[in-house]
Amino acid sequence: MPHRDLLVFTIALLAALLACGCRSDLDGRFSRMDQLDAMAPGAGAPVDAQLDMGGGLEAGPLQSEGNGQQPTGLELEPDALYARPLSSTTSVGQPVRIVVETGVPAGPLAFMNGCAVSFSGPGADYVPGSFNVGAPGGEAWAVDGIWAAAAPQGFIQVDDLLLQWAVTAEGGLTRMDFNVTPIYGDAITGAEGALFSFEATFNEPGIYRLGFVEFSDVKRTYYSDWDAKEYYWSDISNNHTGVANTITVQ
Repeated sequence: MPHRDLLVFTIALLAALLACGCRSDLDGRFSRMDQLDAMAPGAGAPVDAQLDMGGGLEAGPLQSEGNGQQPTGLELEPDALYARPLSSTTSVGQPVRIVVETGVPAGPLAFMNGCAVSFSGPGADYVPGSFNVGAPGGEAWAVDGIWAAAAPQGFIQVDDLLLQWAVTAEGGLTRMDFNVTPIYGDAITGAEGALFSFEATFNEPGIYRLGFVEFSDVKRTYYSDWDAKEYYWSDISNNHTGVANTITVQ
């Protein structure tokens, strides 16, 4: 099967599975399998822009001006993952943007297979339409943040209808699962910065601590290179001196 046809078939298959309610344990690995074959440097023709299979998946724009790697002002520790709110206080029902960043990863980062952001306790909800790849602000799918170092031609866009918004995980945590899948581009080495951001609201007052879930039924937080070798961040504690990791909801 030609490379591009394989990509189209796999995306269509995922859309069908999701339509049947089979999304809960899809940890993003499907998209790496077909893309490693279909989008490896020098393999076949480029993926068409705005590839739409009717199931909510599209290929990101092949040209993106982006705004480059935007510094956060933080000194990010190597191979550490951060989830920090842009505001540490809010009210019930009012959204807060959360930025997920990484220090220089230990392995080459080609795909963010999964990133499960957790909130202590129930009551957190994803704000539809708020997902923004790379640095916050600007176009949602612009090539910026840490992804500017990869210089991809875009991203496989996942419609909000297919996002696993909020799931009750072990220990009473609320978990939200995300992934980022670039089209072409280089594996990232020696760079740090924002992976993505999103907004959350809260329906109960309290103090919510942000964290990550590495494994729950399946792998949740990890990345891979172009050879499909998988890596895990060595520090997903989200406990870093001077960096906010809680949201107080009044």
